[in-house]
Amino acid sequence: MNTKNNGTTAIKVKNMTKAFVAYTLGAEPTWVPGTKTTFKFVFSNCNSTWEMTLTRESDNYTPYKYRLDGKQLTFEGRTPEHPASWCRRYITMDRAFLHILNHFNANAYIRDRYSNVWQWLENSGSDESLI
Repeated sequence: MNTKNNGTTAIKVKNMTKAFVAYTLGAEPTWVPGTKTTFKFVFSNCNSTWEMTLTRESDNYTPYKYRLDGKQLTFEGRTPEHPASWCRRYITMDRAFLHILNHFNANAYIRDRYSNVWQWLENSGSDESLI
């Protein structure tokens, strides 16, 4: 587990493994507004590493309950000169994880790899954070 300092407190950065996703989804009922977790994952098709923060939003954003903020740390194994960033709100936590699993696909003409997060969790593949 990696640790980074955000200027005031150290944040433990986890990897987005199947165990992490299953644990986080199981703990979802205990999340209150302001609860957050930070994690990393790698898109294996382009060796792109991302760091994401999933946050439980306040009720002001109803029907959206979760926000996903992220930044690209590496692309093709190198630090990009102009790294990409990502921010989007979701109605459910599993939809946020599903969007990552489907490589942030927002194109209706490109078929998603997974129709739900449970497909990925139940897959017999490894538990590594490569997606």
